Amino acid sequence: MEINDETQLLLQLVRLTGRFQRRKETYVNQAFEKQTGLNIKVFHALHLIQKGVDQPGDLVKEMGLPHSTVSRILDKLFSEGLMERASQPEDLRQVQLKMSVAGQARYESAWATYLSCLHQGLGKLPQAELTRTVEALADLEAVFMQQCEAE
Repeated sequence: MEINDETQLLLQLVRLTGRFQRRKETYVNQAFEKQTGLNIKVFHALHLIQKGVDQPGDLVKEMGLPHSTVSRILDKLFSEGLMERASQPEDLRQVQLKMSVAGQARYESAWATYLSCLHQGLGKLPQAELTRTVEALADLEAVFMQQCEAE
């Protein structure tokens, strides 16, 4: 079977994005987890809550993970005293997520470490190349989003 130039480029894109994901895992996520003791998914949840996501259902949507996975993450945050549950006065069945004082301190320390790992792992690309890469990936994401909306 003959492969045309466009197919060759698509195969190369898939191969390179897969390699990038594995290397990001090694040089950013694993370094972060080793330094902070926080799983990257747990940190992502903390980051979203810090940014104002305060409902478990919204956290599920934002993280793109199953309810059961987000529930385990929240259970971990609550058991470690990093999160507090606050009931909604108008509907006691609703739980509002709130970072504890200890959670806020842990988040701030972890955020600084994450940024350091990010720069060490990915910061060697010149600014113009980084901008071009981000724009190209945003274009690719837009193509996928259009396909999702069409379905």
